Amino acid sequence: MNFKKLILHFIILIMATGIALIPTYYYGEIKRDRYYDVTILAVQKNQIKLMISILEKFKKENILNRDLTVNDIKEAFSPMERYTLIKVKDKFNKEMILFKTDYYPIRNENYKEFKIDGLTITFGTYQGLEWNKQFIPWLKMILPVDNTDIKKIQDSNGRYKSVYNWWYDYKSAYKRYDFITDPFIFFLFMSYIGIFLSVVVYTQHRYF
Repeated sequence: MNFKKLILHFIILIMATGIALIPTYYYGEIKRDRYYDVTILAVQKNQIKLMISILEKFKKENILNRDLTVNDIKEAFSPMERYTLIKVKDKFNKEMILFKTDYYPIRNENYKEFKIDGLTITFGTYQGLEWNKQFIPWLKMILPVDNTDIKKIQDSNGRYKSVYNWWYDYKSAYKRYDFITDPFIFFLFMSYIGIFLSVVVYTQHRYF
């Protein structure tokens, strides 16, 4: 392969990359919406249903032989702290937020309500992250630059999300399923083949 052909292949690759980003963006947005608005929402609703069933059991059988307190509820549902919005209104109509995260935007603040021992417990659901907040960091990760400053992102709950760079940490990136990168590679391959064949036909094989 001579130098001119190499340059032409490189130009085709750049063009294919730009074109592939367009369907990747919209495919990822559709998949993200389906994931958060269908799958994760169903999981949240089932979790709330389970918590209410536990409260119903306590209400019916009086397991503690005393009234439930706010601390009882907080301790019992602590594993759900990051996943479910929970508010409690006491006997004096004073409302307290037990669990709430700023990481996800709120979908429905008052999804379900349950009353027990003078307490009103309200369960809420969350939406997923905005698509651009997922796509733009991913876009930075495929750039051939060392993005050391964004390799680890800490959210409001103190959790760390590892972010991999395909140029500087390709082994880790390859092992990690990425619902954006996988379709991007597919669209990149198809775009490259399409442009390559178009150039071949247009130039009548003068460069290939």
